[in-house]
Amino acid sequence: MQLSGEHKEKIIEDLRLAMKRAGHGQRETENLTGVNQGQISRILRGDFQTRSPNVEKICEYADHVLGRDSARHYSVQQRLTDAVIEVWDGTDEGADDLLRLLYLVKKFTGATRHGRAKHEASSSP
Repeated sequence: MQLSGEHKEKIIEDLRLAMKRAGHGQRETENLTGVNQGQISRILRGDFQTRSPNVEKICEYADHVLGRDSARHYSVQQRLTDAVIEVWDGTDEGADDLLRLLYLVKKFTGATRHGRAKHEASSSP
C-alpha cells in the first residue's frame, strides 16, 4: 500500500530524530537494523513508496530509540488509515465529508469525556 506524503514525512522525521538522539550514523544504523546503508540513505531522502520490510525495520529502530511501542503505534495508525481509505469514494467532496464527520466525532467524544469526568468528580465522596 502506498504511503501518504504525510506518513512518509513522519517516518523520515522519526528516523532522523532517532539517529541523532542515539548518535548513530547510517553505518551504525545499518549494523543495528540489517538495512543496507544505501537503503537508509534513500529512506532519509524520501525515496520510498510503501512500508516495505526494510522501512518497517527502520520504523521499529526509530520507535525503539524514541521509546515507543512500534507494533501498537503502527497497528492503530494503519487500521485508521485502512478504514478511511476503505470508506472514501476517492473524490474531493468525499474527502471533505469524511473530514467533517471525523471532526464532529472528535467534538462529540471530547464533550462526552469531559462531561463524564465532571460527573464522576462531582459524585465522588
